[in-house]
Amino acid sequence: MQNNYSMPRNRKRNRHDILSVKSLLKACSGIIPSEEEAGDRKYTQLIRLPFERALNALNADDGVLWSWKYCRCKKAPITAKELQSLDYREWRKLYIRYEMNITPEEENQYAKYADAWQAKREAIAKQKARRKSKVRVIGDHDVRKRGL
Repeated sequence: MQNNYSMPRNRKRNRHDILSVKSLLKACSGIIPSEEEAGDRKYTQLIRLPFERALNALNADDGVLWSWKYCRCKKAPITAKELQSLDYREWRKLYIRYEMNITPEEENQYAKYADAWQAKREAIAKQKARRKSKVRVIGDHDVRKRGL
């Protein structure tokens, strides 16, 4: 979660604070039983409750997370009533929206890193544009100018 939160590409696209339940379950594959092991009827007791307990443990006093909640794609909220009526396959399609428990200095560091990453991407785009401008088409062949 920390890695996802700190990635400049995710921060630029405003995806740094959301992860799919499916990807988190994959990361917890040795801890939480699979669908086949639990069965569809027992998924709440064997998969969902341990999953939520693990997130709550990260959310405890001075923990890694400030808060977390379920949501649909594009951060659309989900009500508790809707959440209770979901089966395992629908629950796996949900997302976890979370806030990291980080200091303002760390937040500034992430922002500076994201800005540096963006500047690097822009420099690469300019380089590609310069290379394209040096290509001349003669007939069916590309001829590159060679500093002449």
